[in-house]
Amino acid sequence: MIRSLYHHGAEVPATGLSREQMRAALADAGGVLWVDMSGASPEEVELVLTRVFAFHPLSIADCLQGVRRPKLDNYGDYIFFVVYADDQSTPLEDVNTVELDFYLGPNFVVTHHPLPLPAIDRVIEQAMQDEIPMLLGADVLASEILRAVASSYQPTVDFLSAAVAGVEVEVLTAPTSNTLHRMHELRHDLLKVRRVLAPQQEIMNRLATHELQPIALQNRLYFRELADRFGEMVDTTEKLGNSIRDTLQTHLSITFNQTNNLLRLVAAMVAFLVPTTLLALLYNMRLITIQALSLPHAGTVITGVTLLIALLLAAYVYRRGWQ
Repeated sequence: MIRSLYHHGAEVPATGLSREQMRAALADAGGVLWVDMSGASPEEVELVLTRVFAFHPLSIADCLQGVRRPKLDNYGDYIFFVVYADDQSTPLEDVNTVELDFYLGPNFVVTHHPLPLPAIDRVIEQAMQDEIPMLLGADVLASEILRAVASSYQPTVDFLSAAVAGVEVEVLTAPTSNTLHRMHELRHDLLKVRRVLAPQQEIMNRLATHELQPIALQNRLYFRELADRFGEMVDTTEKLGNSIRDTLQTHLSITFNQTNNLLRLVAAMVAFLVPTTLLALLYNMRLITIQALSLPHAGTVITGVTLLIALLLAAYVYRRGWQ
């Protein structure tokens, strides 16, 4: 699907432009054109990027083939950069992202993403209702789109924060056999989110600080605010990662202590069984004979010695703190 919005001073932006109308809109320096391509075929995307905008072949290849991490390339009169938005169509516990390709020029914005993005849909709806001042410039429009991208991560970050807090309480109160697995899953999700957010923070910093032709000097503040917002989420995920690491160490310490206590209990039980086992061994080795048992008070002596050994072992266990 290819959607287009062209604002040139009218109250409502024009939509559904043909390729010829897009080329005419590009020639209007006083207007702003936004073309969004979602789930369109590679042929359709390439046709728009080459015939209408005449972008560099390397950027078109990145756009069609995809890249593995956020990036930014400066082509002089326009810039091409790639960010990743949170796929809000999946459950929060499934951390998935969707690549979002950006072309930003003096009077145009082109976005491309293989899957629908609710964040983009919201911005388009706001632009249709003139809630976003498109005529302030394509760079301002791009900052609004990126703001929606940043906002798409907030529910996931909040969910991970609540999950970490919950597992911390679970470890200290009632850990289960699934607790360790949950902590490893949270560590993996936090690392995945941080690996996506940190490069995007760097891209926002470059947009805010580098002299890029499509971004007006007075509008760099929008991207600086976005860099701060991404930075806050990066810091949050880093702190959550440290918390889950400390919680994991606490859980392992508790498990070790419980195992150690169990071994102590087994050792204490074995200690109490030693005297009777020794007595049975002496009988089997015939070191104590039936004639010996017929002696006066023989049973009392043997029982007393057995109890004495048991008491001595019990005292030893108590002093060692194995009880």
